[in-house]
Amino acid sequence: MKSWLNGSAIFILSLVFSLTIHLPGNSQLNSSNLIQQAQSAYNQGLYQESLTLLETAEQNFIQNNQTLQQAQIQSLISLTQQQLGNWDKAQEAIDYGLALIATYNNSSIKQQVLAKIWNAQGQLYFNSSKVKKALSAWEKASQLYQTSGDVLGEKGANINRAQALESLGFLRRACQISLENLGSDITSCEDLGDEEITILLNQINFQSAPWEIKGLSTIGNTLFLMGRLSSAQTVFENSLTFSARSLQLKNKILLNLAKVHQAKAIQAKEQKELDIFKQEFQQALNFYQQIFQSDSNNTLFLSDKLEAKLNQLNLLIFTKQLSLAQQIVQEIQFSFDSLPLNKRSIAVKLNFARSLTNLKQNETSLNYSWLDIAQIYTQIIEDAETLDAPRIAAAAYGYLGQLAFEQNLQLKTEPRQLLTTALNLSQSTNAPEIAYRWQWQLGRIYRQEGNNNQAIGAYQAAFTNLQNLRSDLIALNREIQFSFRGQVEPVYRELTDLLLRKADISSEAEAQNNLAQARDVIEALQLAELDNYFQDACLVFEQKDIAEIDPYAATIYAIELPKSLEVILNLPGGRLYHYSQPLEEAQLSKTINQFRRNLLDPSELLATQALSLEVYNWLIKPWETELNSHPQKIKTLVFVLDGILQNIPMSVLYDGNQYLLEKYAIAITPGLQLLNPQTTSDKFDKFSALVGGVSEQLQVSNKSFGALKNVPKELEIINSNFNSETLINDQFNISNLSQKLNSEPFSVVHLATHGQFSSNPEQTFILLWDRLLTLQNFTKLLQNRNINNTKLIDLLVLSACETAVGDDRAALGLAGMAVRTGASSTLATLWQVNDESTATLMANFYQQLSDNPGISKAEALRIAQLDLWKNTERDWVVPTFWGSYILVGNWQ
Repeated sequence: MKSWLNGSAIFILSLVFSLTIHLPGNSQLNSSNLIQQAQSAYNQGLYQESLTLLETAEQNFIQNNQTLQQAQIQSLISLTQQQLGNWDKAQEAIDYGLALIATYNNSSIKQQVLAKIWNAQGQLYFNSSKVKKALSAWEKASQLYQTSGDVLGEKGANINRAQALESLGFLRRACQISLENLGSDITSCEDLGDEEITILLNQINFQSAPWEIKGLSTIGNTLFLMGRLSSAQTVFENSLTFSARSLQLKNKILLNLAKVHQAKAIQAKEQKELDIFKQEFQQALNFYQQIFQSDSNNTLFLSDKLEAKLNQLNLLIFTKQLSLAQQIVQEIQFSFDSLPLNKRSIAVKLNFARSLTNLKQNETSLNYSWLDIAQIYTQIIEDAETLDAPRIAAAAYGYLGQLAFEQNLQLKTEPRQLLTTALNLSQSTNAPEIAYRWQWQLGRIYRQEGNNNQAIGAYQAAFTNLQNLRSDLIALNREIQFSFRGQVEPVYRELTDLLLRKADISSEAEAQNNLAQARDVIEALQLAELDNYFQDACLVFEQKDIAEIDPYAATIYAIELPKSLEVILNLPGGRLYHYSQPLEEAQLSKTINQFRRNLLDPSELLATQALSLEVYNWLIKPWETELNSHPQKIKTLVFVLDGILQNIPMSVLYDGNQYLLEKYAIAITPGLQLLNPQTTSDKFDKFSALVGGVSEQLQVSNKSFGALKNVPKELEIINSNFNSETLINDQFNISNLSQKLNSEPFSVVHLATHGQFSSNPEQTFILLWDRLLTLQNFTKLLQNRNINNTKLIDLLVLSACETAVGDDRAALGLAGMAVRTGASSTLATLWQVNDESTATLMANFYQQLSDNPGISKAEALRIAQLDLWKNTERDWVVPTFWGSYILVGNWQ
């Protein structure tokens, strides 16, 4: 939460000066000049000089009995006092202004003056961390401006409202207000594709309305927090072009651009795209350097520079450039001496202490001991309590407790007590996004002490908070978003581990209850990962029992823990079994990556089978008896997989004699609760299909794509089975695809074109003739279609896609596409396959669906894969050709 005047706020305050109304009466020319001079000084950051000029103008108004002018100037005095950190005097000016205006007869001029005073009151609330009160004050100001007919004033107040909503985490509402302010026909940031952003930018007259820059900046922040980094970059770059008149605003936009490139650098490094990482890393440093070169040295600019330094420090720590990081530490420490004691400065110190902790963990020679860092936290606690900043105090108590626990520090207060204080403060200020961390850390302490029941209770409290925070988690702060794997994911994994360990030593009934809880936590983790992937929480879920969906299906859950692979079998009827395979994360990753490489090489069949047998023994062998002896013959295995396991197809698991595909139909799902249970009662031969693809070699968006010569044959096969519409090559463009999807209720959408699944949604796409259609834009097309047509897509086929090379979590892109498009089932490939074999498999797959009413899609795919394998005219027996295909979602 922003608790001090940042660059955006300063711009708003400058705007208030520019909105000063022309009051009736014979105000002395000298007073008008004084206010203009005060505005100029204010814009330059010379706040004491600005205040002196305003107070002189106020004396002139008093001498001339100009009560209304005197009331109005109180709002400007209050804003300037806020800049100087004189909070009591700022409130006194507001109270005095309200008392003066109360004596004035009601009029539109009075309404305008009241609006300005309430605007200043909102800013004071905002800077005091009373954001809800600030929002209420700014809403009142907006209404007063509207009543008085002051359109520009109303827009300025709405900017403030958007800022408060953004701070409270209501990103979409903040963006909606900003879009309305800008006169856009678009009402939601989710609907802002690249074309819509271009249209929006073209309609803005930056020169005549500087407030539009701030509205655009709010939109950019929302896109950034939604994970739409490229779109946010476009918005910020256009804002920067017209921000030169306000150095404060320019610095803020530079800081936002640096954060965007920093986020892109982090993503590229995690996805092992080293060239992109280097480029984005340097871009981030360049923008930070521009902020450092600002020639103003007032408190505000020093705060901006310090924030930029801290971000730069965190980036250097992340990239292990520890020598450079240590140099910056000294610069930051020196800068603190120039900052006043206020909420923003102690929030910055808290960020600094956390950075030092991270740096110390990577560089033991750091010129700070663990006790030195603990002392910084202790000082922050004292300052936060002095300034009545309970949220900052809660964070500092918690991080101090965590540090003392992890480093075994002997402090006056033990870690458990520090964390308990942090938790109590978090709960008293209604801050579950902070509270869950301390519940988690308390759980770790209880577990180390051997008190597993209390540990489970603490973890479950943290888990419940995260579930309740689901729709708000992405809006909390960038730290959580870009550290999902470090700050959120461990809560789920460690709770699962505790529940499974307890199940192993419990009675039968209690063990079943613990296993059920562990299963639900695994499903919740799958949902949380997809929320984090999309940077929203729009996925709707419903708890389901496998027996209700398919009485002949069993579900196998696999979750990776640091030292083991945990597997749960869920049979029809609700019976649960658990098996733990001791396995280090590094060994699991090494095995699966080599397995995947072997799968892509037809000459490595024996090596593939050897590794396939190893994975089979982890996931399937423990359940052979239970699966074979179940009263209802199990026909389908449904896998809920975790992490790197998602990058391999389960059909190729080998027991030394048979592949799993020979015994069971197989499906993948991110979780039973995310299944769309809708299936159609129509026979497949009555289905209508939209088929499209690209067969020719193509270069789009600086990427080259090879020819897929058998695509026409593949599409023709589908045309022979269905009533279909076909778009191929130059006809397979965004305009035609959109028009077709919105005009007819297709049950099947089959796309035979290049595509990529990635852990970065902006790098997940399918190839059209005229563009790369990103996941966001593709899902928007299909979701709009589902809104306009009552009949949902029963089957989406992506027959020439692949997971991104070197991206261990690339399958998130496939899972994301499967659940987000709204299709009941998605059939896709994990790697590119010979397109002739693909055409043959698809012919068999659709033939099975057409000839066998009631056959499940999973069984139809199984038969088609086996037929491909047994094809005597082609050497397609190795899994390279038939193993790539997976069915995600509803398998029926």
